[in-house]
Amino acid sequence: MRLDAALEERFGKGARPGGAVAVTTQTAEQSLDLDADLMITDLCPADVLLQRFGRLHRHQRARPDGFAAATAVVLAPDTGALAALIAVDGVVRRGLNGLGTVYPDLLAVEATRRALAAGGALDLPAMNRPLVEASTHPEALAALAVELGGAWPALDRRLRGGEAAQRTLARLNALDWRGPLPDAFQEADAEIRTRLGADDRLALFDPPVRGPFGVAIGGVTVPGWLAAGRVPADAVPERIAAATDGLTFRFGALDLRYDRLGLRPAEAG
Repeated sequence: MRLDAALEERFGKGARPGGAVAVTTQTAEQSLDLDADLMITDLCPADVLLQRFGRLHRHQRARPDGFAAATAVVLAPDTGALAALIAVDGVVRRGLNGLGTVYPDLLAVEATRRALAAGGALDLPAMNRPLVEASTHPEALAALAVELGGAWPALDRRLRGGEAAQRTLARLNALDWRGPLPDAFQEADAEIRTRLGADDRLALFDPPVRGPFGVAIGGVTVPGWLAAGRVPADAVPERIAAATDGLTFRFGALDLRYDRLGLRPAEAG
């Protein structure tokens, strides 16, 4: 909340004049009333990219010389670099900047890159729908996979198969409130999560400790992908060491650091 408030104060509608640079994660791409003169962003699927573009020239105000037109610079790997992340069976390896993890559908990423590389100015929001459909519609992505060849069709089959499996899993475990509850449920191969963050762990500090932004904090959320198999449900923070630039602590089998760059394994530096 403090980061959000600081960003909106410096880049919001009533921001004071003068130069400033904000380096953010994708969490700043929506829900914040930010107004940037220039945006530099990594490549991502078009629907997400449009959210980021929404932080550019958001309000009517005087612009510095050279920034009268809304401009975004998209840093994009080429097709070969994206293809190198895909194994023969369609499994995607983790790449830089969220490719393969936050954005596992590299077909959507490549389709977005192609749409941007076609050139010309973007007229938004008039062009939102064709941009999103060209980079997310299953038929468009299937055609692109065939055109690219190699491991791309295997990636498309794996992605669409996974989506179909998730839909089937949801149907099998749905409850019809109009009738009696069943005596037994269909067994699932995966845990059914009813909300985001259900597999996270909360590290509670008792008493609160000084956080990296100058205020006392009572705890931090350790995401499920980091806690999986290493943090039991009853774990409590240990070996808490607070400093002016952040804090470190032991949580289950994890040694963690929390500072201005966020929460991460302590060995990551």
